[in-house]
Amino acid sequence: MENPTSVLIVEDEQTIATRLKNMLEKKGYRVTAIVDNASDALNAFREDMPDLLLMDIKINGPLDGIETAKLLLKIKKVPVIFVSTFAGDEGTFDKASMIDPDGVLPKSYNEISLVNTIKLAIKRFQNKQLLEGFLNSPPEIESPKSLQRGCLIFKIKDKRIKVAYEDVIWVKSERNDLIIKTVTGESYSIYQSLTQFEKTHDYPYFGRCHRSYLINLLHVDDDNLLPKQLSVNKEVVPVGRSFKNTIEEKIIELMEEGILKL
Repeated sequence: MENPTSVLIVEDEQTIATRLKNMLEKKGYRVTAIVDNASDALNAFREDMPDLLLMDIKINGPLDGIETAKLLLKIKKVPVIFVSTFAGDEGTFDKASMIDPDGVLPKSYNEISLVNTIKLAIKRFQNKQLLEGFLNSPPEIESPKSLQRGCLIFKIKDKRIKVAYEDVIWVKSERNDLIIKTVTGESYSIYQSLTQFEKTHDYPYFGRCHRSYLINLLHVDDDNLLPKQLSVNKEVVPVGRSFKNTIEEKIIELMEEGILKL
């Protein structure tokens, strides 16, 4: 293939992931990365945007493969194939159906069934794009200020953690530490003051709403609790009296620009 189809593998069983990778590369596909959790999947997806997702449903971390696929498809719409079996699990089938996957690859796959599933998934995805009128639209869903993106980079127990600003829900001050809550359901604790954090991370959608809270305004989903509270990604956070006017003005501004819809 001159321009091989690129595939991101999200699978928590190393033997299965390696087998998939070997089969794909043998058939001329390019594997962008192998990851086993939602957080690493988000980073890998952004760093090397794949043409297709091979997603196991049961993966490591607080989010499963279905919830992770939802997050990735908000960044860019690509074909999704679940590497799983729904036999005897109606609940999982119904949950997976909500994102309308382009294919399902049983755990008993072989090289032929893998390639055929990918080809059919890509074709189905293209047909969906045509029907939905998205074929000629920009492939990435980005805010008008997407060039101002950035990320947090820190170390926890010698592990380098990278979190995109847009994936942060809120930052909470607790004594001398900060708790960072992300869309993947994970929380991180770092040693820093909230004031230092604000100065260090100049992201246009961060807003201080309380002496102990800084929120990502893009994740505000209900402002009816104002003036004392806000709902951010379905979590209620407090709004301090001295921050109320500023946070309300920022929300109104984002709504007028069409960036935030409540």
